[in-house]
Amino acid sequence: MPFAEISRPSPNFAATPAHEQLGVCFHHSAMDFDATIARMLLAESQVSCHVLIASDGTRATLVADHHIAWHTGASTFRGRTRCNDFLLGAVFAGDTCGHPAHLRPTRQRPRMAGPALVASRLDARCHDRSPANRTWPKK
Repeated sequence: MPFAEISRPSPNFAATPAHEQLGVCFHHSAMDFDATIARMLLAESQVSCHVLIASDGTRATLVADHHIAWHTGASTFRGRTRCNDFLLGAVFAGDTCGHPAHLRPTRQRPRMAGPALVASRLDARCHDRSPANRTWPKK
């Protein structure tokens, strides 16, 4: 199933060193898709991600995969610090986990868009998720 892709370049990234692309750190934003994009486009927010995924599966690329997005802050994963340097940042926008029962079918779209994102960007590389992933996937 194809998902819509849009580009909204954020000023919040580091071009060097090159991103290692060893895995993906999934995050959840309490803000909706448009509000999250607006925040990540503000230079003073100093926050970004590589891709933002809407509840309908639409994906907005904010930082190129070979650049370092600012999504984890001070972080450690598997003994390494500076997770931004080696984990791509993917953010699910809006309330993707707490929808009322009558809206739950929309939860499947971002769940399908996430793996499709990983497959298209990382191919056969390692796909570890950071322990900072607090809300996705919700079990």
